[in-house]
Amino acid sequence: MKKKGTIAVIIFFISALVLFYFSVAFIFSSRFLPNTFIDNKDVSYKTEEEVREWISRDVDHYTLTITGREDLEDSVTAGEIGLRYNFSDELSDILRRQTTYLWPLAYVGSQIYDLTHSVIIDQDLLNNRVKNLVFFDPKNITEPKDAYISEYDPKTGSYTLIPSIPGSKPDIQAVMNAICTAVDHRDRLLDLDTQGCYYAPDLTEEDPYLQKNLEAMNRFVSAHIVTDYMGDEVELTGKEISQWVEQGPYTAILDRSAVKDYVKQQAKAHDTYGQHYDFTATDGSVHRLASYSFGYQTDRSKEAEELSRLIKAGETIRRTPVLAREAYNKGQAGIGDSYVEINLSAQHLYLYYQGMMVLETDFVSGNVAKGNTTPAGIYGITYKERDATLRGATYTSFVHYWMPFNGDIGMHDATWRSEFGGDIYLTNGSHGCVNLPLSAAGQIYEYMAKGFPVVCFY
Repeated sequence: MKKKGTIAVIIFFISALVLFYFSVAFIFSSRFLPNTFIDNKDVSYKTEEEVREWISRDVDHYTLTITGREDLEDSVTAGEIGLRYNFSDELSDILRRQTTYLWPLAYVGSQIYDLTHSVIIDQDLLNNRVKNLVFFDPKNITEPKDAYISEYDPKTGSYTLIPSIPGSKPDIQAVMNAICTAVDHRDRLLDLDTQGCYYAPDLTEEDPYLQKNLEAMNRFVSAHIVTDYMGDEVELTGKEISQWVEQGPYTAILDRSAVKDYVKQQAKAHDTYGQHYDFTATDGSVHRLASYSFGYQTDRSKEAEELSRLIKAGETIRRTPVLAREAYNKGQAGIGDSYVEINLSAQHLYLYYQGMMVLETDFVSGNVAKGNTTPAGIYGITYKERDATLRGATYTSFVHYWMPFNGDIGMHDATWRSEFGGDIYLTNGSHGCVNLPLSAAGQIYEYMAKGFPVVCFY
């Protein structure tokens, strides 16, 4: 009998234990198991409704603090934007997935879940609240400014890169998107600056093309070019070059037309070819003469090209211009202090070399009566030749020294003449050449070279 009682007790105990086990399992079919955490909050033994209330309460008390530039700060509350939780089936799914019949194991391990936090915002309320944030108050807004290259500074001789100014103009759509994202993640702090909610300058100082422009522009204006126009030195510095420099889409541009205009200006001021000049003769008389085929002339196209190259390279250099025609000497009209002076009225010639008169002689020039008058002007020796035969329509003449300077007109010896000077040229002159005594012609010949100045006047 005692044995039967013991068995009955055991059966009762087991039955009670089984009943307890399944009763607890049944309870956990509508409650979360022990050690269950949802969004880092312990929800053990709570029902789905209790968790919903907790989430709703958390949303109702939600406040987002917003900071921005200029040390501005504002906030958005749940009520201001009509924030509420959009409950889905997530909590029900978590309960459904619980292995309630293994509830004892929950005490030795944690169950951790994260919700998607799907919330609903009243768009009209959000729009209105955002528009009234302190960041959109006109007095708090400054426009962003692009970086740019300064004007040329003559004191420093250079250009400077002026940095961009970020400003404090927020992008309303970007702000709304950032707020929605922050609210969705239940963030408590939003920094509009770090979230890229401000309008940015289109051009910053880091822009590679802006930096290339600055580098090129400063290189251009660093050029210092001194050009020697046959003794007259003209200095070209950054101050003038800066007026020819422009920014380009990729790098700086040198205004070629401005360089050409500069070359044209200098050529007009200094070229002597074809110009008229006042020549002071040995006797002190002054004669206005044209330099027909004599003098120096700038090759304007090549000079502009070369000058542009030197500027772009930022060269510091002393140079002479690119010439289409060169003169023998420096000085006015390129005559200088070495030249032949032919006084056609006096029929007398002077040879100057390096400022010293080294020879003078009478001569016979073109026959005036026959219309062969030797023309006045400033010329240059074309070439010189020994033992030449001169030919014309009605004559053939052998000369020992031939020194042409104006087409077929030149200086040469005239051994067929016994007299020179006076008024011979008026009726018995040459075909246009300057006839010289043999000895004088030989001495003059030794000094002559291509371009040597010859000045003829009456």
